[in-house]
Amino acid sequence: MKTTNALVPYFRLEDSLCRRFLELARGAQDFEGMKLLFPFVREMSVLRFPRTPCKVAFWMQLAFMAGHDLGRAYPDRIQNVLPGLELREAVRRVGVLQYYSGEEHSTFAGLYRACAHIAQAQWGQVSEENLESTILEVTVKSLRTGFAAGTACQVDPLRCDFVWDIPERIGQGIQDIVSRAFVGAARQAVGQPVLALLEHPLLRLANELYPARAVECESMRNFLREELKARGVQSEDECPTSELDLVDWIAAGINYGRKVKAEHPEILEQIFSAIQGKTLVDGFSVVQQVVAVAGGTDPVHLLGPLKCWQQGVYGWSEPGFYGEELARVVYFSDFAVWIPWVCESADNPRVGKRQNEYPRTS
Repeated sequence: MKTTNALVPYFRLEDSLCRRFLELARGAQDFEGMKLLFPFVREMSVLRFPRTPCKVAFWMQLAFMAGHDLGRAYPDRIQNVLPGLELREAVRRVGVLQYYSGEEHSTFAGLYRACAHIAQAQWGQVSEENLESTILEVTVKSLRTGFAAGTACQVDPLRCDFVWDIPERIGQGIQDIVSRAFVGAARQAVGQPVLALLEHPLLRLANELYPARAVECESMRNFLREELKARGVQSEDECPTSELDLVDWIAAGINYGRKVKAEHPEILEQIFSAIQGKTLVDGFSVVQQVVAVAGGTDPVHLLGPLKCWQQGVYGWSEPGFYGEELARVVYFSDFAVWIPWVCESADNPRVGKRQNEYPRTS
């Protein structure tokens, strides 16, 4: 009973899409496979990816990539994810994607082109009443199609050339941390305890920011964890992300950066050592440029330049859904943590005296 109660928040039964997805897993034949695929649907629910007709192609593309990365990581689960006739149908759908992509070897652009065509042709006129059913159907089929692309199609004479060049981890080639979280959700959930799967999504997005730099990633996670606790956040569905909150996140990030620099110089040394070379120099330059545009390190004045920086790097500055609101918190907080490391160094002759800690606005 205790285990079942612990799983209730994970199931997100208050979300009709999650509930309907889980209802599909009632059969013994489908249960194990649907359990493997559910984390993708759950992450899309938690981060509130839009459920609108114009986003159906994106649901399809993200689900395909998530299924592919899961399949490449766990090919031995093929009988769970693609039981019975599902394997043949999934392989057939890979062929449909190839046809509409117009490509001999799959690419990001070709995959989206195929998804957009299929979504428009089959569900271009979907009604609001049938939209959720459509998204559910699209998601399940695309997850399975992606899984087939990462497993059976790798040795299929008709499909192997099309899928051969797809990276083993598609998510690693995506810059946007929200999309990376979606694509990696199912793969990363395998074997994880429930408590790990229920951590705040802000922490999962931090994992995606620097997946190959463990010390920096853990330092950032510690900062975010402390701030979530200080702000009284108790649910994965809430996080302070307003304009005033962003100023507070920036101020807290600068203060945390100073704390790490003063109290844990060995951590700072490990972070710099993991980057080194031109990448580190370029990083310093970007921080200095943003601070120069802001006219200093006042968090209020930094907000605008940080939005411009984010627009230039990630292609957007104002979020369209909850996941992007959280991503902006991660981007700005991480940038703010670096400011004392770059702009308050005794080795930098252009830096003035250290300022006092910034107070919160709330």
